[in-house]
Amino acid sequence: MLREGSKTARSKVKSPTLGARPNLRTCLFTSYWSLTVLQNKYFLPSCYSFVELISHNLLAIKTCNDSQNSLPSCYKLDSMNSKSLLFLFTFFLLSRAFGQDTFSIVAVDSTTREVGSAGASCIDLIAINIVDPTFIGDLIPDSGAINSQASYLPNNQINARARMRAGDSPKQIVQWLAANDVNGDSSIRQYAIAGFNGTNPSSAGYSGPNCMNYKNHITGNIAGIYYTIAGNILLGQQILDSMEYKFRNAKGDLACRLMAGLQGAKVVGADTRCAPYSVSSLFAFLMVAQKTDNHGDPSYVVFVRTAANSKIEPIDTLQKKFSSQHSCVQKNASISSLSKDIQVFPNPCQGMLNVDLNAIEVGENLVNFTLYNTLGEKIMHRILSNENASLDLNGLKKGIYFYRIDLGDETIKNGMIHFE
Repeated sequence: MLREGSKTARSKVKSPTLGARPNLRTCLFTSYWSLTVLQNKYFLPSCYSFVELISHNLLAIKTCNDSQNSLPSCYKLDSMNSKSLLFLFTFFLLSRAFGQDTFSIVAVDSTTREVGSAGASCIDLIAINIVDPTFIGDLIPDSGAINSQASYLPNNQINARARMRAGDSPKQIVQWLAANDVNGDSSIRQYAIAGFNGTNPSSAGYSGPNCMNYKNHITGNIAGIYYTIAGNILLGQQILDSMEYKFRNAKGDLACRLMAGLQGAKVVGADTRCAPYSVSSLFAFLMVAQKTDNHGDPSYVVFVRTAANSKIEPIDTLQKKFSSQHSCVQKNASISSLSKDIQVFPNPCQGMLNVDLNAIEVGENLVNFTLYNTLGEKIMHRILSNENASLDLNGLKKGIYFYRIDLGDETIKNGMIHFE
């Protein structure tokens, strides 16, 4: 039975032996074998055309060698073409490896004009050296949020952003994407979109028929907040239903609802690939942009990456970091409105970080600045005693850090700093 304000759309070998000095031909044989193994282990989408391409190249190399042809063209086939295919294979493999994202949420708040995205998946980003797991989410401040998942391609996401900026509604955007896929196959894609058409919010989703099961998406609204929840490679519909229930019943602002939604998917094997690891997923993220933010620099970002077999539940770790940085206690309007007037710059930062508190009479209030690393560990705390404070970050390792500014017991601003 459908809840008020919610509607559900259902889409019901052995390794080759390596010599002491493997050449490109050996690498291609190894790649051919590795692709088959990885397809079976990580449930990657079928890619027979690519395997066939490698097979034809290997056959050509073998023919060339058997004929003992020493012409330059034969050498070019054996070396340069093999290098190209090996590069293409590596690109293809990595794109497939993190292309099948599993469960996520997008939402827009018609009262605050905030837009947000959150998600998780069973991909070991640490192993493939992907630092920022928020790539599937695209926040366009004061316009909307787009999650592109299941065989993710950046150009489809870019096209979705362009359509949103052109004024298309979420429903129009998913229809356009389904008809204009970059590679001509939208059947393996999944999209979750929420946005504004002027003052009119709405949401939409798309789950291609060839996305990996179980796949589905839910759209709905509550208290002026419009959302889409989507997932593929799921344990079942119960994961999406639980996410929606937690999201709709959460207290606090949009970020708090998104965090609660992810908690709804904290089930072992929510992404079925993670059942052997006894966790729901291997990475999780949450981000919210205010209407005055710049694209690519949302006011709030938090994420977690965990390694396979670490037995660390990323949603629990994300909740710990989130709770240390963000309060879900309702703030009065005068406190929450201060955030947009506080400036933290430059970002990226190379040494000195400036905090402009001109909106606050610091002399009469206790203002705390706290800096955390990506593990949620506190690495700096300062009491700001004047309206224009400068903080020396020299000595920190290069990377991403999160800050929180508190006025008394209230958190009035938080965000992310890139230290270079």
